[in-house]
Amino acid sequence: MIMQKLYNDLIEKIKKEIPKDEFEKIMNQYMCEYEYDFLGFLEVYYAASIFVPKSRKIIDFGCYLAAQSYFFKDHIEYIGVDVVGLERFKTENSKHYVCSIQEFIENNPETLNDDSVFAICSYVPDFKATELVKKSYKNCLVYYPN
Repeated sequence: MIMQKLYNDLIEKIKKEIPKDEFEKIMNQYMCEYEYDFLGFLEVYYAASIFVPKSRKIIDFGCYLAAQSYFFKDHIEYIGVDVVGLERFKTENSKHYVCSIQEFIENNPETLNDDSVFAICSYVPDFKATELVKKSYKNCLVYYPN
């Protein structure tokens, strides 16, 4: 019950941040798997947005449509990485890559061992990819519930 209330509060918080026209456009695109009461696993991202300094770049591996990017709108940069080619939520500081985690890491070596980068890999079921994130970024949060 407490977790559901927290999630509902986070849904309302993020909906206030997202411009209404952008919200409707993203939510109504063909093959969108978000619902008006489910915008991804927001709890992990909200917590990270609080404890990761705003002076860091965020790389979000497995971002899907990146509603959570709005939690990081005041960080230096938000980079969303996912294989899904749908249009994503986009803040002013956002960049998006349509590729696998492995491809991003291979093609963007300048992000490795960069103290200004904080990588997040939340709810990604590809355990080889999550292990690669842990090995590639010293500042990271990898989360997948058991």
